[in-house]
Amino acid sequence: MAIELTPHEKKMIQKYIFLPLVRTALEHDKKVIGITSAKFREGYITVIDRAIHRVTSDIRKNKDDLFEHHIRMTRISWLDYEVCARNRIFNVVYQKSVAGEWIRERIDDYLPFSHRHFY
Repeated sequence: MAIELTPHEKKMIQKYIFLPLVRTALEHDKKVIGITSAKFREGYITVIDRAIHRVTSDIRKNKDDLFEHHIRMTRISWLDYEVCARNRIFNVVYQKSVAGEWIRERIDDYLPFSHRHFY
């Protein structure tokens, strides 16, 4: 029996921790754009709403995957979690810089006008 988390478990755990932060970042941006006088404000808000909907759907799928794999998550602090998987306890901690980079990459995936689409 492995005494480490599998790559698949790590990916599910990472999504559980970071996807809500992606949604929070998008909701913040939506709020900021909503109070500006941007010429195409409604279009930007529509795009962000679609991204928020996709993230929310992915969060639901992720929670279902964790449940299906019998993984329980307990938040210790902002980026520190205790994970129960395969009847073992694992401590998973991320640094803010890692979280920020992961969130930026996912936002690029969720927004159709991210910089990747222009190259």
